[in-house]
Amino acid sequence: MDRGHPGRAHPSVRGGERDARHAGRTVGLGRDPDPLSDVVVFGLTIWLAFVAAAALRLVLAEDVFPRVRMARGVPLALSV
Repeated sequence: MDRGHPGRAHPSVRGGERDARHAGRTVGLGRDPDPLSDVVVFGLTIWLAFVAAAALRLVLAEDVFPRVRMARGVPLALSV
């Protein structure tokens, strides 16, 4: 049984039929996705990632690294 390359269409699907099946489909939050809301959600996601990274760095620096014996500079190298 040859499955082929995972990115390729199934052999029974010819040419542009695969694209035609997916044409018109959108991904969004709700009925009518707004491009501005997509940009806002993207910005909030990036901001949340930075906040989570800073919180993790704080927990490591205040609670984990003082309890573990490591050579000088290793905790900083691990947290960056």
